[in-house]
Order: sequence, then structure tokens, then C-alpha cells
Amino acid sequence: MDVAATSAIERIARVLAGNQLSANAEGSEVHASLSVEMEWESHIETAIAILKTLREPDADMAAVGDVANWQRMIAAAIGEPRELADGVDVVDEIAPEHELVDRTEHDMQRKAEANANPLAPPTNNGAGS
Repeated sequence: MDVAATSAIERIARVLAGNQLSANAEGSEVHASLSVEMEWESHIETAIAILKTLREPDADMAAVGDVANWQRMIAAAIGEPRELADGVDVVDEIAPEHELVDRTEHDMQRKAEANANPLAPPTNNGAGS
């Protein structure tokens, strides 16, 4: 099973940005990848809203899968703790939105570190001036 390297929030936000900017969708840019890279973060709130609407599966989805697993997966995507106490309704336990943005920023940092030049000297981003 393939597992994405980026968060669901980031992937949805990138799709929304691409849809708005690309000539292949509603936009006008023939080569929109650089613009998407610069603009996707402005779509984070909408991406979170989309995921929140998916917290409860519809009847067709529930008929072919485990509803509790689905709810845990969506909760994890929007920043909910992975392990909830038995009997807690996942839908009522969503993390504050600032935590969701922090998580996306963490995902971006992890991605940047993974693509960093291993021969480059270390940097101390937390150092004062």
C-alpha cells in the first residue's frame, strides 16, 4: 500500500491551488507548478474544511469499509491524536486550527530536510542574532 510523504491537508491545498491557477482547470497559467508552490498555503483552511466534511462517511462508503477506522483516519489527517479512548466520538474531538497549521509546517520542514544537501554545512535556525 502506498503512503503519501505529505499530509492530506497539503495535498488537498495543492490541488485547490492548481485548480485555481492551471489552464488545465479554472486558471490561465499553462505552467502553474511554480505558482502552486507559492500559493498552496493560502488554501489550507479550505483543505481543512473539506476534510472536516468527510468525517462522517456516506452510506455507500460505510457499506464497504469500517466507519470507526475511517473516522480515525480523517481525525488523524486534521490533527487529532491517533489513539482515542474507547467510546469517544472522533467527530467531537477535532484539534484547534492553529495546531493543524503547525502540523503542516512540520510536514514542510520534514520534506525540506529530506531534500537537503547532505554535504551542506549545518544551520542553526533557532539561533538569536
